[in-house]
Order: sequence, then C-alpha cells, then structure tokens
Amino acid sequence: MKNKDRSSSSESPKSSSSEAIKASVAVQKSKVSKAETIQKKIYGCADGDSTRTFKFFDGSYVYETLVNDQVMNWNAGRYDIQRSTLLMLPLYYGGGGASRTMFSYSVGTDNKITAYNGESMNCMVEEVEYEYENAEDFVGEWVATKDGIDWMFTLKADGTSKLEAVEGTKKVEYKAGTWEVYGYYMVIDFNKLLNPGSTTSMYGQLQTGTVDRETG
Repeated sequence: MKNKDRSSSSESPKSSSSEAIKASVAVQKSKVSKAETIQKKIYGCADGDSTRTFKFFDGSYVYETLVNDQVMNWNAGRYDIQRSTLLMLPLYYGGGGASRTMFSYSVGTDNKITAYNGESMNCMVEEVEYEYENAEDFVGEWVATKDGIDWMFTLKADGTSKLEAVEGTKKVEYKAGTWEVYGYYMVIDFNKLLNPGSTTSMYGQLQTGTVDRETG
C-alpha cells in the first residue's frame, strides 16, 4: 500500500486596517471649557444658609463650606476642566461628610456653578487676593514650648512632614505625613499617628490681612 501524501495549503488571513477618525467635541458656549479661565479666581456661592467657596490656583484648589463664617468642612486637591466639566479630586479634607471622591461640576460663563445633579449656585467671583507662595521657602524646622510641652514641626523638601511633642522624657504627640503648598495655602495630611482619632488633615492660609486692591 502506498502512502498518500497529504499536503494542505493555507492562505494567510487578509489584514485590514482603518484610520482612526478624529472627532471634535463641541464646546458648550454657556460653559467654561478651559481650566485657565478659572485659575486665580475665587467663587463664593450662596447655597441656602451656607456659602461654598472655591479657590482655584495653578492646577490646585481649596474648597470650603461656611456657615456664619465658620468652616464646617473643606477639601483641597487637583482640578481640571475636560469637555466643559470641572473635575475636582480631593487629596486633603476635613469636616463631616468629606471623602476622597472626585467631584464634577460645570462652571457657567454667567458665574453659576452646577453640580452633577443639576443643582446650580449663583456665585460672586473675585481675583485671588495674594500672590502664590513657594514651597521651598517653608522647608525647615520650627520649635516652641507651651504648658511644659516641647513641640517640633518639620517640613522636608521631599514633601514629608513631622509633628512631635515631648513632655519631659515622654512623647505625647507624633504625626507624620505629607505636605504641599496650594497657591497661598499649606495643606498637610498625616498618615502616621501616635494618638488614634486625632486630626489627620490640616490646612491654613500662609498670608493674612486685607490687601488694598488699588495699592497692593
């Protein structure tokens, strides 16, 4: 019996390619579409009995909810505007109900800020009051003594921070974490704590006082 050669031929699949089509997203004329439009601006928005304040710096922001001029909650982080949507990612926060969840709004050319659920706030807009601060100017150590307790506060150039307090030979406070400067605010987040339940995030304005807008 002769063996019959079985040969098979296969055709290589035909390759196909298509060019990607560039589609432009229409800009909403009634909405702010560029982040630089709101940079160096403060939006003070009335919301019932409270006021919401948005302070926009160079890619960073500080947000506060105030009732009777008292800060009830705050958060600070990074922002951008994509497709006429203001995206705010909090990296530091304090007060009730705050979380590291991205917020989305739209900013109207009529100075209204609208939340994702459609609720709008009428806002007063003004220019940022102070010049930006340089983070490197605050690198160093600060020491103080109060009520028999020695305090040391350290800010390092690598963005880490440390707060220590010693009473005699006993360490009564220790916090370590990260820090940044947003505009003229300092924000600090502590991720290592000696005393559970103590404050994990703080922020503060590095410049105070009223600036005469005509004379500076």
